[in-house]
Amino acid sequence: MDERQLSQAEILESIREGGHKGFQYLKNKMSAKIRQHVRKNSGSSVDADDLFQDAAISLYLNIKEGKFQPQNESSLEAYFMRICVFQWKSKLRKTKRLGEVELKEFDKSDDSGENDDLMLYDQKMDLMLAHFNQMGSPCKEVLEKFYFHKLSLDEIASEFEWTYGYARKVNYKCKKRLQKKIESDDSYKELF
Repeated sequence: MDERQLSQAEILESIREGGHKGFQYLKNKMSAKIRQHVRKNSGSSVDADDLFQDAAISLYLNIKEGKFQPQNESSLEAYFMRICVFQWKSKLRKTKRLGEVELKEFDKSDDSGENDDLMLYDQKMDLMLAHFNQMGSPCKEVLEKFYFHKLSLDEIASEFEWTYGYARKVNYKCKKRLQKKIESDDSYKELF
């Protein structure tokens, strides 16, 4: 693996092109901070890995859509960390508000080395992005607006000219459809 420092421009270019190099570099540099934040805030290392994946999708979309404009050489890392912090707070808020009971997965990575963790993470990221990118309309748009752009269901309903209840139903069904696609993939069974 290439251990040299990447410039912010190189990371951005890699992400824009859909390459793994930029995300891998961010993972190597930021995973300890993200895990520390999640663990300090009622989460596990599995939650931290999931958060990184969700935040990576948000970052990718924001870069592709031109919503991220670097201000200095550390802008990207700070921006990515803000996405992670915001998404984790949002998840905790929703979990508490909705009274969700989440099933905790066994953290297989606790006994393995850091390189194994990185490889496993890359495989999970590839799987998730592949299925997300295959989502059709309106699912992809609804999930993107809700999870990545943090629009409320009221705002989504307004944009699509739907009722709030219908927007909520579509969001739920699309999320479940994506989850089902990922979980039915043979790669998922190998990774978990």
